[in-house]
Amino acid sequence: MSTLTKILKGSYDVYVKDATTQSLIVIAERFVAEAKSLSPIDLGQLRNAIMYTLSKMQGGFNDNSGESASFEIRKPSKDNEAYVGFNLLYGIYQEFGTKTMKPQPFMRLAYEIIVNNKSTLDAIAEINRQQMKLNLSNYTRKESYNV
Repeated sequence: MSTLTKILKGSYDVYVKDATTQSLIVIAERFVAEAKSLSPIDLGQLRNAIMYTLSKMQGGFNDNSGESASFEIRKPSKDNEAYVGFNLLYGIYQEFGTKTMKPQPFMRLAYEIIVNNKSTLDAIAEINRQQMKLNLSNYTRKESYNV
């Protein structure tokens, strides 16, 4: 392999890696913005806890008004990976609900809208289908033991 070929291949690898990183940042920022717009807001702590992180950078943490979140999500260990999430325990209860509280999905809706490119109404319909399927399977399991 000639020196010129090695230089060009090295430049190409850097260009592709940089383009991939930039794409991940754009997708992660859109995901975080959508999740924040859909999240239930009381004091604003959950909204401030929604963030993204890549191997060398992060964003979205405590960038809105309201109560500050206390700590950030962990950084990914691999290149070309991005994590989007939140760091508050009660966020999972907001997302999926409890026996006494209905779910208020925001991360799953953001996923359907940003990653699966669905309209908001289609995303809500998909989440409702998933929730009904889960409720039905839980109901069926309970009923099968009451014989």
